[in-house]
Amino acid sequence: MQNKKSDILSRDEFIKVINNIYEMHQYHNKLNKFIFQPDCTEDVFLLLHRIFGKADENEWIEYFVFELECGHKWEEGLVLDENGNDIRLSNPGELYDFLCELM
Repeated sequence: MQNKKSDILSRDEFIKVINNIYEMHQYHNKLNKFIFQPDCTEDVFLLLHRIFGKADENEWIEYFVFELECGHKWEEGLVLDENGNDIRLSNPGELYDFLCELM
């Protein structure tokens, strides 16, 4: 099966954005113990959601960043499709490929 791609955002651009969000989230988690630091994460998620549309209707991007910690917490059997097959989400590139397949 040939991988689809977003016409608006390349795979490399998507990976860079997701990695930057994750790094900022980690940084803010450390800072929040001492000082509130506003960020634009929600705005970036909104833009990504608009780019991927129905493919992200289940909020895969936020789930990937916050629950899977950008894929670091992914393991076999954790994310399954409707047939019980693993959906591999261990890095931002795999998330991009998965979202593009849903488009």
